Amino acid sequence: MTKLYFALSVMFAIAALAISDIPLLAQQVPSSGPQVHVVVTVEGRHGTNIPVINREDVMVYQGHDRDQVSEWLPLQGDHAGLELFLLIDDAANNSLNSQLQDLREFISSQPTTTAVGVGYMREGTVQIVQNLTTDHAQAAKSLRLPMGDPGASPSPYFSVTDLIKRWPETQARREILMISDGIDRYYGGGSSDPYVDTAIEQAQRAGIIIYSIYSPGVGHSGHSFWRINWGQNYLSQLSDETGAESYYLGFGPPVSFVPYLDDLTHRLAHQYLLTFIAKPEKKSGMQRIRLRTEVPNAELVTATSVYVPAGSIGALINDKKIYQNVNAGTNAFKEDMEALKHNFFLRGFFKERGYESAADLKKNEISQLPGKPAEKKFDYEAKKIFDKPDTAKLKNDRTLKDAGDFLQNNRFGVVVVAAYTDMKGDTRQDRLLTEARALVVRDYLVKNFKLEDTRIKTIGLGKSDKVADGGSVEILVYPEGTTTAQIPNSAPPR
Repeated sequence: MTKLYFALSVMFAIAALAISDIPLLAQQVPSSGPQVHVVVTVEGRHGTNIPVINREDVMVYQGHDRDQVSEWLPLQGDHAGLELFLLIDDAANNSLNSQLQDLREFISSQPTTTAVGVGYMREGTVQIVQNLTTDHAQAAKSLRLPMGDPGASPSPYFSVTDLIKRWPETQARREILMISDGIDRYYGGGSSDPYVDTAIEQAQRAGIIIYSIYSPGVGHSGHSFWRINWGQNYLSQLSDETGAESYYLGFGPPVSFVPYLDDLTHRLAHQYLLTFIAKPEKKSGMQRIRLRTEVPNAELVTATSVYVPAGSIGALINDKKIYQNVNAGTNAFKEDMEALKHNFFLRGFFKERGYESAADLKKNEISQLPGKPAEKKFDYEAKKIFDKPDTAKLKNDRTLKDAGDFLQNNRFGVVVVAAYTDMKGDTRQDRLLTEARALVVRDYLVKNFKLEDTRIKTIGLGKSDKVADGGSVEILVYPEGTTTAQIPNSAPPR
């Protein structure tokens, strides 16, 4: 027994020494980890002469830790494949008309290795008028004048997210040229727009680079100084954080797009595919990176964050953070929770549903209630059906059963789930909260009752002084003859 106790003591002592001796472990470089791929544009700091960059010239950092570069592939020759989508805002004013010929010539000048698609941002989606094709003459021919309708594009960032979700992943680069005033007519303005943030994260996850050209829009927002300012800020943020460039000249329309298009062409010709071994983490997720090179007159431009898969057990054991952070598992869990709760209105709901994007709120949303009166109305106090005052998680869905039974057993034209909050709280957050609550109630109805789901619409109406404390939800049943085609399918006006 004495020998056994001695052996165990030695084992525990060695284990304690290994854990406490972090400086020794910190000197070891992990021999394995998840491989991450990202497109990098080499930009000249001065002039247009771009120096040659080799793999050994590239340095990748996650925080203070340097990652190993495993490949640096020039995207030329056999590797020059590119899928380029032109996204044009249908709310653009007629100043864009004079730029269409320059855009056609830009499309026609693309190399044979580039497939071009054309789409118009409208009603929170993308109306694709030309699928990706290497027939550049056909793609150029598909360009048309924008509709010039301020209601056509409630938020261009809904449309960007829509395209990303519909764009199949291929071996080729995927990049977007977005032409818009950048104004989020749905959200308004402010230092942090959740729809811009969602578009950025979705693009970074998909490895899509988004260039943008500012072109003024129609309506009052199109000549509102502060809205234009935020619109240009949003475009710049979107392009910068996805590894691209944003082009604009003051608050007015540019004389010509040609200088911008020439610069874009130059950038597309100086891109590389970077592969590096990322620092292993216990959980998959977005990680911020930065690139450096000591080559004179060269700057490496890429997305500010990339998606990093979870590391292997072996790689994680070599990670000094395992020893530095006793609560690393707990912290990683909290970080994942916060990432999923990126949009505050899905707190509580995100755990059970797959709505990760603010754009999901738009799928069945209408801009206004039908002009005719509802045939029947079910009215519920929000505090009786939702878990907390600021969440959209149902706590007592059986309360909604009477409405579900009625809809399942009776004929109707359209049903609208309308949500309101009381007069307390932030106006924008209350609008988002009501959209989420309407979405959750609709989700319950279509999943638990036999209904024609295309007839079930939602609308979040924000604050109201006519509802009970905490807000309310109404299920409005409209008679046969009321169709969804009679209801505008765009975001509610601000």
